[in-house]
Amino acid sequence: MNNNIYNINFVKLIIWLLPSFLRRVRQISFLKVLFVPIEELYESLMLFRDDELYKARHNSQIISLRKVLNDYFDPTLRRIEVKNAVLTFPTYFYEEQDNQPVIFSEESDNAPVLFFEEEDFNGGEADFFVLIPPDIVPTSNTAAEGFFLQIKAKIDYFKLFSKTYQIIQT
Repeated sequence: MNNNIYNINFVKLIIWLLPSFLRRVRQISFLKVLFVPIEELYESLMLFRDDELYKARHNSQIISLRKVLNDYFDPTLRRIEVKNAVLTFPTYFYEEQDNQPVIFSEESDNAPVLFFEEEDFNGGEADFFVLIPPDIVPTSNTAAEGFFLQIKAKIDYFKLFSKTYQIIQT
């Protein structure tokens, strides 16, 4: 994308729009003062534009989420990791037409097989884990709470709505 169309030199703009017979130093200086609020608004617009372009370039993929978290919270060493959770597979029973025996205990130790575990009911603990090194977390409790709230806000912005996560200090 051509970013030059967003670069505005307000001093040149003032001089170009001012008729040639009014181009005096005092007149140009007065118009420069009038343009100060417009320049400040323009600078805040450019900061907003850069932030929105950054958000648009990143999505909920793990590598993109990891880059975003490292850009905001650990830009120099980039130690924040995002890992997929391990999938648990349910115990399957055979249908009657399969003519297979249903085994309710392990043959080797005669221990019962658990068909459903507690995490199977609520979908497991998390879909992914965010691993944060302890030395980037602030030491005071209130600052640490604020830090984790900022991380949660970033993750919630970029993650898919249906995904759950857990933040772990490594």
